[in-house]
Amino acid sequence: MPSVAEALATGLSHYQADRLDQAERIYLQVLAFDPDQPDALHLQGLVDCRRGRLAMASARIERAIAIDAANPAYHSALGLLRLDTGSDSLALASLLRVVALAPNDVRAHVNLAAVRRRAGELESALHQYELALALAPDDVATLLATGALCNTLRLYARAVPRLRRAVSLEPHSAAAAAGLGATLLALSQIDAGMAAVQRAIALDPSQAGFHNDLAISLQAHGDLVAAAVWYRRALDLDPGLSAAHTNLLSCLNYDAGQTCESLFAAYRDWERRHASALYAEVPRHDNVPDPERRLRIGYLSADFRANPIGFNIEGLIAQHDDAQFEVFCYAHAPYEDEITRQFRSLVPAWRPIHELSDREAAAAIRRDGIDILVSLGGHTGANRILICARKPAPIQASYGDLTTTGLATMDYWMTDPVLHPPGTRELFTEELLHLPLLVVHRPRAAAAPTLVPSLAAGHVTFGSFNSPAKITAPTVALWSRVLHAVPRAVLMLHFFDVYASPSVRARFIAMFARHGIGADRLLFEGGVLDHQGQAELYARVDVALDTFPFTGCTTTFEALWMGVPVVTLAGERWLGRMSAGILVPAGLPELVGDHADAFVEIAVGLARDERRRIDLRAGLRERVLRSPLCDHVAYARSVEAAYRRIWRLWCGTHADRR
Repeated sequence: MPSVAEALATGLSHYQADRLDQAERIYLQVLAFDPDQPDALHLQGLVDCRRGRLAMASARIERAIAIDAANPAYHSALGLLRLDTGSDSLALASLLRVVALAPNDVRAHVNLAAVRRRAGELESALHQYELALALAPDDVATLLATGALCNTLRLYARAVPRLRRAVSLEPHSAAAAAGLGATLLALSQIDAGMAAVQRAIALDPSQAGFHNDLAISLQAHGDLVAAAVWYRRALDLDPGLSAAHTNLLSCLNYDAGQTCESLFAAYRDWERRHASALYAEVPRHDNVPDPERRLRIGYLSADFRANPIGFNIEGLIAQHDDAQFEVFCYAHAPYEDEITRQFRSLVPAWRPIHELSDREAAAAIRRDGIDILVSLGGHTGANRILICARKPAPIQASYGDLTTTGLATMDYWMTDPVLHPPGTRELFTEELLHLPLLVVHRPRAAAAPTLVPSLAAGHVTFGSFNSPAKITAPTVALWSRVLHAVPRAVLMLHFFDVYASPSVRARFIAMFARHGIGADRLLFEGGVLDHQGQAELYARVDVALDTFPFTGCTTTFEALWMGVPVVTLAGERWLGRMSAGILVPAGLPELVGDHADAFVEIAVGLARDERRRIDLRAGLRERVLRSPLCDHVAYARSVEAAYRRIWRLWCGTHADRR
């Protein structure tokens, strides 16, 4: 007769080989002989878990702990079981006990990190992963998990050494190469990031996500044609990868070759592929159709943080009339920064949704009885526009998207008369909701405007701090005309650390060379600067040249704030008129050209008129500060009036529900 220990060892070998019937037979025999044998209770509990008998598994493992509370394996099994069943707080208690009993158990720290991450305790989870790595520095899975969590927290520089270590330990791991590549791209290390992603594709060409990452790197590089090709390859591999399709839409918005018709068709194709099937989930809305009652306004965004959307919307949230409007924020925010915490302090009804599926988030919005849901940013960034395809609120409005959402469930697109003037050719599924002014700004830089830099330099410095993706071939051609007309002028380019990449610099040198502009007239500035550093860089710029067809927005405001005039070419779409939407309310319509020759004439005129630039430098900040661009109270009242107007219209069509 084998001993109990021998029988359990045999059962365990069966279990590990996935021979559950044989393992269970042995464990039950041991328990028939001794019902309180803790190892048998624990091991049979594991079998019960595998077979879906979760309540029975929990009872057996808890019994084992009652008999031998000092065995960390029992607590670990119970913690993982509780994690699988959604009992996160109980799982946390069990896994904390494991770490207390076995502080050198690597898996215990990893498991605890997982439960902390699921609970949203991201910093604590990262600390737990670091403890695991201190015990097992070459554990590739933990290195990858740590790097991924660092990226979620935007601690990219901290992620790089972990991911480089993972790549060195497993050079044939596509996941490790892709993780490193995405991190380097986030740090604007374009060449190194692109090489890592290309390595991942070579190792595993079947992964659509890798192709999407390469396309992102090419778009950051400014190579829109190649980026679109790789986005489409990702979609060929995984037609349901809505993130790649959304990124493709973003890429098309930068492309000067797109027409209003072709862009609209692309958005309707996205809707057909990803959203149309969800319209069946749109519920009947039972909101009380009282036109004058206090309204519940929901803001849906991943950008309640240091982001243009966050800065633009903060004043509205802060200035809402609480007597008339109850504000809810649905935040897809896996990490928080100072701006996120500011939003949280402003909004009692703060709803984190990053752990919820789109369906669950839509259900939460319906439960809150939201009357008007405002989608901030729509298709951009990490925003979750598919929540709006389920229409959890009776009225939905889009704010800050690049063009139409393409959704039949989106009722309004918030805009203003400059962004969408009468007779606009842009196509959209929504009804335009005109405000007096769409976007207000929050000044961020404390640095004061400096003297006009041409006084010391002896020549004019033009500048653009927009993304390289916005600097299209037609933009380079137009800027080159300006540089030819002002022979001693130079052009400064800066965007995070992108221009530190030799291939990016080489690409733009070649583009300008095709128009007869030498490399000696281009100043490439690298470095990831904070707001103060970015503002100080404007001290070296006399005149900012805008991009097209995708103009600046925050960059335009920041230039004006630092006393730098911005010359823009107004396009025929919303995103081609954003700078105009800032310059006109700032009282500077003369800086808006309606055709290429006018753009050149305005820019050259400013370069030649030093006295005018001196006057602008001295007075622009005060002019902007006194303009509607910084009047958050008036802006809030205008937005609220628009909300009340569309709510009354809805009530008028649903009066039978009173």
